[in-house]
Amino acid sequence: MMVRKLEEGFSKMEAATFAYSSTAMPMLTGTLITAAGFLPVGLAKSTVGEYTFAIFAVTSLALVLSWIAAVYFVPYLGLLLLRTKSKVGGGEHHELFDTPFYSRFRKLVDWCVTWRKTVIVVTAVSFVLGIVGFKFVEKQFFPDSSRPELMVELWLLEGSSFAQTEAEAKHFEELLAKDPEVGSVTSFVGTGAPRFYLPLDQIFPQSNVA
Repeated sequence: MMVRKLEEGFSKMEAATFAYSSTAMPMLTGTLITAAGFLPVGLAKSTVGEYTFAIFAVTSLALVLSWIAAVYFVPYLGLLLLRTKSKVGGGEHHELFDTPFYSRFRKLVDWCVTWRKTVIVVTAVSFVLGIVGFKFVEKQFFPDSSRPELMVELWLLEGSSFAQTEAEAKHFEELLAKDPEVGSVTSFVGTGAPRFYLPLDQIFPQSNVA
């Protein structure tokens, strides 16, 4: 933005000021709208919400900080670091986008403004079609687990040694191995299984558990 304005004949201070004044509010609006898009994730009162709240918090914080950096620090750094000189002297400004492409684009924008009711109707119809199409979208944040698995908690008497617990766990593995429907067995002696999915209750290290 600053380089373009310098090429149009603006001074460095005018270019830096324009970069702030013309982009600050549009960027803030877009930033807040994007952050609001993550509100359902942040406000979800569920087990999934407990897990995904960090997505909302980190994303919103990153967006706000990036807006502050973009509208305050970037123009200031541009004022200090850019060495581009104005290509038009004497304070004269000219439009950099006087090209055939942008002329056609302006005509398209002018047409949309002139026929704004038609554009609004088409936009509204597209929005309604999008809402109707949502019913064909599967409403599921995490996919179902397709692995048929069984978890067994093996508790011995309080104070049982690690060796006793390990022996019982191995004996239990041998019994399961005889079942033809069992594909594999994994044992964790002296502690619970790692939390490989959110609802799993953690079992803290104890010598009498497997």
